[in-house]
Amino acid sequence: MKFLAINGDDFDATPGINRRLVEAHQRDILRKIYRRWSGETHPEQIGVESLARMLETEIGEGFTEPSSDPGYDDPSYPTGYSAERETESRTLCSPRIGEVLAEQSIQRIYYHELAELQVSTTR
Repeated sequence: MKFLAINGDDFDATPGINRRLVEAHQRDILRKIYRRWSGETHPEQIGVESLARMLETEIGEGFTEPSSDPGYDDPSYPTGYSAERETESRTLCSPRIGEVLAEQSIQRIYYHELAELQVSTTR
């Protein structure tokens, strides 16, 4: 069985980041994908098709935890990652991602469920 916990970072950083994290949680996507290199943005690495491909090809049996920093651009939180936050938000909330999770039989879980999974797999 495949289990996935997608986590969102930076809660309480700004109202815009909080709003997007809560929205992704309410859509049952977040439970915590990309970084810059050489100071350049690479939105193709955090788009819907990139995450869908990762879910289809890189998630094996057991527990996987990709990390993400979704949020809305918020002028009160100056960062060089604002555009990426918006892209990650759209990616995580895309209906396509939910479809791929279902197609690949990937079950989204919360961290508190991990201990239960570990116990049940050892029995």
